[in-house]
Amino acid sequence: IFDEASDHARDGRDEALSLTARIWQAAARTDNAQLTAAESLCRATLVTGGLPPAERVRANATLARVLLWQARVDEAAALDLNAIDGDDDARAFVEATAIRVLLACGSIFAAGGRSRSLLIEVERSTRPIARVLALMAHLRVLSATGDLVAVADRLTDLERATREARAPLRLARARLLVAHTLRAAGRTTEAEAVFARLRRMGTVSPPILRKAIEGHLVTGNAR
Repeated sequence: IFDEASDHARDGRDEALSLTARIWQAAARTDNAQLTAAESLCRATLVTGGLPPAERVRANATLARVLLWQARVDEAAALDLNAIDGDDDARAFVEATAIRVLLACGSIFAAGGRSRSLLIEVERSTRPIARVLALMAHLRVLSATGDLVAVADRLTDLERATREARAPLRLARARLLVAHTLRAAGRTTEAEAVFARLRRMGTVSPPILRKAIEGHLVTGNAR
């Protein structure tokens, strides 16, 4: 669908819209575990120079996500992930991705500061997904610190937020992160219970999430 949207926009001589559709296509390719294709789409879009500034940063964030799934942290860290004017969802996505990159680089303190700022920012938003993205980013920080009590509390917040946003797959990703956190803390029984619950989702999960649940993609904070 995004491919068709891009073609129609190009036929209508709306280059910016055509490129935006390509960015969304790259996001879909990523969730389909087609990482090479997703990276190619992002890079091809970025080299055109036709993206508005806010969309260019979102394209960088989409590319960073692809690179993190491939454990190419240094390349992700080299991208400009400073959110500028844009809708609340896009800004939250860029900020949340920047936090993931900081955590992958081991910069927990900087990630914590940025996640707290993002939480404050989305309190003024009416967009449910923006709040989910902010809570997930903060959950990643708490997971990195090993604070299991705070992790459990934040997961409860995410359960409520994802219901409001109608985003069950984002909750699944949060539970996957929590399962890895529990396992790292030696709480194997609890971790395996979460993994078992996630495995029951089966084919309804996007391929990249399904593979992560089954343990085929081990990329640390890239989850």
